[in-house]
Amino acid sequence: MKNSQEVALQIVAYFQEFSQEVTPQKVQKLLYYAQGWSLALQNQPLFQESIEAWERGPVQKETYFQIRHQRGEDHPIRRNEVIPELDAFQAYQYHPLLHAVCGYYGRFEDHYLSEQTHAEQPWASAYAQGQKTEILPTDLKNYFSQESLPPIHQDFLDYFQEIQGFDALASEFKNLTEQELAQKEKELGFV
Repeated sequence: MKNSQEVALQIVAYFQEFSQEVTPQKVQKLLYYAQGWSLALQNQPLFQESIEAWERGPVQKETYFQIRHQRGEDHPIRRNEVIPELDAFQAYQYHPLLHAVCGYYGRFEDHYLSEQTHAEQPWASAYAQGQKTEILPTDLKNYFSQESLPPIHQDFLDYFQEIQGFDALASEFKNLTEQELAQKEKELGFV
């Protein structure tokens, strides 16, 4: 299991790979969604540290202070500005779920994600004005496991299933010889 700072680095690396900027606020919201979906779909946390309900939405405090120390709240960050001691190669070893979270939720503006999290039960249950209280992992798991999720999350599940199908196909092709690959491409109608 990774720690939250390693996952944050992977998030930043994802956006840098596509030449996109990402703000500390968006990183925090993506950490929240990645943790919630990991608990719901894989029955385990993506990282061990807790997430708290702050005024602007869910925050993983250790990662927040590390990023905020180097950048402002709404200023774009780069991978080497966040956690320089981690090897850049590690950043590209994406967890499939994290890849899906970045690909799907990453297209939304950080302020929209903040508003969205305010409307969700895990943050709303934990938030107390002026306090920074923990969002319980059981609340995250229960919320993201429920049948009647808001459309934004139903769409994510569809997106994640597509990514998983693509990853499975890519894995199948990965170990084929050139001749086997040519045969498989013919069978699938690629050539």
